[in-house]
Amino acid sequence: MAWTQYHNLPALSESLNLENYRQIFAQIPQLHYVGKKDKNITPELMKNFVKNKSLIIEINEASHNYGWGKIIPDIVAEN
Repeated sequence: MAWTQYHNLPALSESLNLENYRQIFAQIPQLHYVGKKDKNITPELMKNFVKNKSLIIEINEASHNYGWGKIIPDIVAEN
C-alpha cells in the first residue's frame, strides 16, 4: 500500500517514485528502523516496500517523531 493511498492523499506529482529505484537501493547495504507507534510511515507500509523483513527493525516505544532519542546512540554505535 502506497503512503499516499494509506493517508487518502492524491498522488504526488513532482516527487521521485521510490519504486523506480528499488533495484538500485537493493544493492546498498541497509537497515530500516521504524517505530511501532508510527502512524505516518507505519511498520506495515515499511514491510510492504522493503520486501526483506530481516532488514527492518521495529522500535517498540517509537512513533514518527518521538522515542528515538534514547536509541539513536545505540544505532550509531552499531553502524
